[in-house]
Amino acid sequence: MSNETAKGKPRRELTDDEIAKGTVVNRWVRRALAAGLVASLVVAAVVVLRVPLDTTIAYRGNGRDVGLPVLALLLVPLIFVIGLFKSRGPDAGKVPEAERQFIVVGYPIFMVLALGGQLWFAALFFDAAGA
Repeated sequence: MSNETAKGKPRRELTDDEIAKGTVVNRWVRRALAAGLVASLVVAAVVVLRVPLDTTIAYRGNGRDVGLPVLALLLVPLIFVIGLFKSRGPDAGKVPEAERQFIVVGYPIFMVLALGGQLWFAALFFDAAGA
């Protein structure tokens, strides 16, 4: 692979200090993803234990109504698992400064939205079950 970006500009090598900072950010992201995974699985478990498994929530897509089963609560944990696998590897700490800043600001927002979505799904299932 060449040492150029998609726009044809030469890619700058990261310094050891930048790689160390990227490794720290990556470590915190992985911890946040693991905590989000656990929290979303706890929410899913509470719903599964309290709501009948044949409960569905209405979803309208492409002009037709579809009933989403309780298994839809596994979508958010799946996103966290994918994030955990993507944040591994030998290049995990090699994150340029601009991307590190985006991660530090963007990941907390992502976490709040994902867990909020999981709680919203849970509330819909509780309403559908009459609980």
